[in-house]
Amino acid sequence: MKQYLIKNKFLFVYLFILIFYSVGVIGISNNDLRSYFLPLSWVILFMSFLALVFTRETKGKSFYFFLLICYFISMLTEAIGVNTGLLFGTYEYGANLGFKIFGVPLIIGVNWTVLIISTAAFFNKLKNFWLRVILSSLLMVGIDFIMEPVAIKMDFWLWDGAIPFYNYICWFLTSFLIHIIYDLMKLNRPNNIPRFLFCILALFFIILNFV
Repeated sequence: MKQYLIKNKFLFVYLFILIFYSVGVIGISNNDLRSYFLPLSWVILFMSFLALVFTRETKGKSFYFFLLICYFISMLTEAIGVNTGLLFGTYEYGANLGFKIFGVPLIIGVNWTVLIISTAAFFNKLKNFWLRVILSSLLMVGIDFIMEPVAIKMDFWLWDGAIPFYNYICWFLTSFLIHIIYDLMKLNRPNNIPRFLFCILALFFIILNFV
């Protein structure tokens, strides 16, 4: 009975993610609906986060502690970047990602957390610690590269000029630090949901690149 419930829980989440992002693509792609859907973008990110937490079999205090660490580090680096330009480059966040603190939408830290857990899941079976961390961080840079054009077009964030290469360096280094913490805390457990979510998220932005 327990295995049946677990199997159906995962199936529900798979369908939920697929439907949620499909509706998002349709809404954002439609000129008449875009203005209604874009301000709700933070909802998709938050629901993605809840899906990861909901389907994680072993949580515990260390997992929740990591969520706080990841959120704090990512929000701190973003706040430094937005307000000083010392990290990532000269940029600012638009109006479609919800409430901001120090110029950074609160949902951004959640987005970083979703991406860290999802990218790490692809390499959790590798035996070499540094290889796991480096490849996970490179995948983070890859998804940022896909997101950037859409984010600018959809008023998620805006660069002062062209997207600097420095942005990707900072993305890698920030991801690298957080992935080290995540791996050292031995939280990178097998779970297909994060990998599935990452693939859907990447497909979501790839499609919107052509809208």
